[in-house]
Amino acid sequence: MRIGFDGRLLLRPLRGMAVYINNVFHELISTDSKNEFRMYVDTHFAYNAPPKTYAPVLDAFKKYPNFSIVDINASNAFQWEQICLPKKIREERLDILHMPANRAPFLCPAKKMVVTVHDMIEMIFFKEYFRTLRGLRGRFYDYRVGLYITFMYKKIFPRADMIITDSEHSRHDIHRITGTPLAKIKVSHLAQNAMFKKLDVPREDYLLSFGSVAIHKNCENVLRAFAALPEKLKRTYKLLMIGKTPQLETLAKELGEKNIVFQDADFSPKLVETFNKALGFVFASHYEGFGIPPVEAMACGTPVIASTASSVPEVVGDAALLVNPADPTQIRDAMEKILSSETTRQKLSDAGLKRVQLFSWKKAADIHRELFAQIME
Repeated sequence: MRIGFDGRLLLRPLRGMAVYINNVFHELISTDSKNEFRMYVDTHFAYNAPPKTYAPVLDAFKKYPNFSIVDINASNAFQWEQICLPKKIREERLDILHMPANRAPFLCPAKKMVVTVHDMIEMIFFKEYFRTLRGLRGRFYDYRVGLYITFMYKKIFPRADMIITDSEHSRHDIHRITGTPLAKIKVSHLAQNAMFKKLDVPREDYLLSFGSVAIHKNCENVLRAFAALPEKLKRTYKLLMIGKTPQLETLAKELGEKNIVFQDADFSPKLVETFNKALGFVFASHYEGFGIPPVEAMACGTPVIASTASSVPEVVGDAALLVNPADPTQIRDAMEKILSSETTRQKLSDAGLKRVQLFSWKKAADIHRELFAQIME
């Protein structure tokens, strides 16, 4: 078979969907000598990382004899997805096109199309993410983007021969919102990068969390929870937020908290040490299709505080303290429990190291391989 996939996100920082694409396709291609793989990219896209950043990522694929990169340049994402990519697919006579990042062409000339829909964030938080710009030009832009996104989810995704998603929770959300039959939606859990593992380093006096402007990440309630801790704990421990945003820094100042520390987002191997040194990791998201960061924390033996919302309980199981993300008091109580009890920390660390063994990119790749074979039968 000739299998093509959208690799555009590999030209950006390797987080979230890009981690999935990178790992699943390395596993697939490295263990498959029968099929031919094409990766479609756009090296001229305005929001790519610098070439020196993404070149090693692409170069790592070039060692496979059954693999090639096809650079398709377009003036914007819509043109790439709906015009340029289908034209190239028609020329190359693909058996399967896999669109692995919540986007797909309406007309697909490949024999079969598989779409990975990681979550329904763009639909569930539609108003928050697509109606925020000001002025006539901003509203017109939001209107166009909103139409495209709605058409994508309601009309294009249900036309796919198969949808892959990250969790049972997302599977049912996709069915509910798009009307796609459950039988056509398959689950393949994600995993953590291999670099995330337990190191022989001492713990330090901080809790770790990730900062983001994304509304569904719920970072504000994490800050409010830390600010509500007893004074003795706040004087002793810090909250380290990886990812600076003006909004979060302003809130920290309003809360009067000097022990909330912000660092620029750094997803290099240094992050593994940061996870390992933390007394706990706080992940209080309102919505996730899967949620890789708690799995990364568990792989490092770091105790996890996790949300009760969406797919997160499905991922962390009983290996985390679960909290209502809308209730800063619950988040605060979980923080206090971890900071005050070595027994609790050890119990969660052990449970997390056991839980993380359920997830691997090899398992995910095996599922993808089986699904590709199924739709071609």
